[in-house]
Amino acid sequence: MKHVSAGLAIICQEKILLVWQTEDNDGRHLSIPKGLIKPNESPLRAAIRETFEETGIRVSPDDVNTKPFLMNVETKAFQRRIIYFIARIEKYPEVIPVDQTEIRWAGFLDYVEAEKCLQLSQQSVLLHLNAHRLPARASEWLCLNGYLTKVEHHEADLLIYNYTTRCKKDRIWDEITFWCRGLITDCNNNIKYRPIKKFFEKEQMYRHFIPKDTDKFQLFEKKDGALGILYWIDGLPHIATRGSFNSLQAINGTRILYTKYSEEIHKLKDTYTYFFEIVYPKDRHVVDYGNTEDLFLIGAYDNIGQRDILLEEITDICIPKVRQIPYYNSWNELLEVDKENEEGYVAYFNDGTRIKIKFSSYKKKYELLYG
Repeated sequence: MKHVSAGLAIICQEKILLVWQTEDNDGRHLSIPKGLIKPNESPLRAAIRETFEETGIRVSPDDVNTKPFLMNVETKAFQRRIIYFIARIEKYPEVIPVDQTEIRWAGFLDYVEAEKCLQLSQQSVLLHLNAHRLPARASEWLCLNGYLTKVEHHEADLLIYNYTTRCKKDRIWDEITFWCRGLITDCNNNIKYRPIKKFFEKEQMYRHFIPKDTDKFQLFEKKDGALGILYWIDGLPHIATRGSFNSLQAINGTRILYTKYSEEIHKLKDTYTYFFEIVYPKDRHVVDYGNTEDLFLIGAYDNIGQRDILLEEITDICIPKVRQIPYYNSWNELLEVDKENEEGYVAYFNDGTRIKIKFSSYKKKYELLYG
């Protein structure tokens, strides 16, 4: 891709730094400081350089979280990729744009003002400003343009969001679409239950987002079930699937929870989103699980603390768990593994990145069955 830019999302006292470019006549298309990455320049160095050129703020690399984030578009008409980083600072710096022929103004805005003025394609950065709210303008635009689906709960004031096939085709990937993989909000866009964030096979990932140390991870089996996402209504748990509160998998997952594990329900925390693989004979599977009808716990997400909860932290719940796989010597050795009648593995890295490994025999069977 020709147009690959890097930028910084600088957050200070619940406000975010934005710039107003001279070509933006009405001031409704503000941006984080960003610009094209030069040859042989790292995205982080480019982000720091562009931030200084556009705002006059010198940011030390030590003040930047080096985990990269993405805003990506690859339609036939338009391609653009922005790699950005988060810098959280305590005191407002002096903001004086260096090149005032390109930048009319730069400054810090709170969430409400930023959502009004920030260009739609960058609204996903607002999730770093307020992790408990789904940006309304952006999510509505994504729904209207066929990149997200939004489904209302039939009884409660809840909505569930899921990315679409068109989103995958056009690679409209950012923090909003990555998280909309069964994201549950209330009707005011407050995020209630986060799912497992979208993740990829290694060969599908852009190179800057592959963990540098690919030999340090935890490894888990990847079951060929339906992803179950646990949520609560009036103190009672229910299971949804990626885009539905009442799919057959969701109904069966909830039924299994209450018929097989009713005595475990009181141990579940209502501030967590628990994730399950739902497996039952009448569902569509490539892997043959025989007469197995069960839930397999994958992990959880702490919606208050905003962090993943791995299986090793969930010790008191007597629901079957996906298997943790003994460590392989290297990533390349792992890629050589192929097991009949299994889907593959999921690798979990310390920075929260997940990478899926699908066995070649599974891929061949899937292609034969579903094309």
